[in-house]
Amino acid sequence: KAGDEKWQRKATVNGVQRWGPGVTEAKGDYAAGFAPYQAAIAAVQLPPRYARRDPRNLARVKAVVDALIAKKLLIMGK
Repeated sequence: KAGDEKWQRKATVNGVQRWGPGVTEAKGDYAAGFAPYQAAIAAVQLPPRYARRDPRNLARVKAVVDALIAKKLLIMGK
């Protein structure tokens, strides 16, 4: 996890002219940080999809949100 210290240090050292290349350079860090959440989303068993605006579709959103919260708590050791 980068946190404020890392990105501030990198921005100060590398400067504005390196912002674009710095974003490209951070691609691997971003992918590694997102990988556990991507796996959690992929493992979700979504409930059935209903017609547009059907309130039962919110159960699909809740399933994804619950999986992401559970993964974050697991990573944080809680």
